[in-house]
Amino acid sequence: MGTSLARDVKIKIEPPLESAIDIPVGRLKMLNEGIVTLAPGKKYRTFFDQGFTRNEDSNLPMNYVATVTYTDEKGKRSFEETMNLDLDLYMDMTEVTRYGQHEIHERLKEIREIFKKWTSGTGSGVLALNPEEQRAENERRRAHMEERERQRQEREAESSA
Repeated sequence: MGTSLARDVKIKIEPPLESAIDIPVGRLKMLNEGIVTLAPGKKYRTFFDQGFTRNEDSNLPMNYVATVTYTDEKGKRSFEETMNLDLDLYMDMTEVTRYGQHEIHERLKEIREIFKKWTSGTGSGVLALNPEEQRAENERRRAHMEERERQRQEREAESSA
């Protein structure tokens, strides 16, 4: 939590952590031997249980008290923090999936392809026309087709002459 190195970090959890899915949390080195040095902002995370499985086993505690002791980077000042770990807070919660930039990029490419299909028929991308604009667009296309037909007829007349 601080801005400098923490040394000799010890973690004591009462009662000892237990898992409903047979993960040996009691063997975690950071809980048994502690952490020699912990850099500012560094986090160690581990998976130790599943809420729905733990909820089914009423014999497991849902509340733990964690006491963390450590010294400053020079080893001169000691600190102690006590935290209540209430697992009931997490029961009945749903998972939040966090996506990285690669997944976001793939979704953007998919959206781009969808937008390419949203056209007024000209193939120029996202284009929404009100009824008046649609009539004008239809007229422009009709005039263009008539002009192409007129040019084709002229070419035929010239080649047959």
